[in-house]
Amino acid sequence: MPDSRLRIIADAGHAADEPGILDALIDETGKAAAKFSGMTFHE
Repeated sequence: MPDSRLRIIADAGHAADEPGILDALIDETGKAAAKFSGMTFHE
């Protein structure tokens, strides 16, 4: 994907509830929401 990014989170494993992973997920979700807001999706 052209807009993909790799983020390496220090002191993190595989669980989504680890503080560093959770912060990154919230940050990236907010960026995605801002990017796609206003777009319409058709099923």
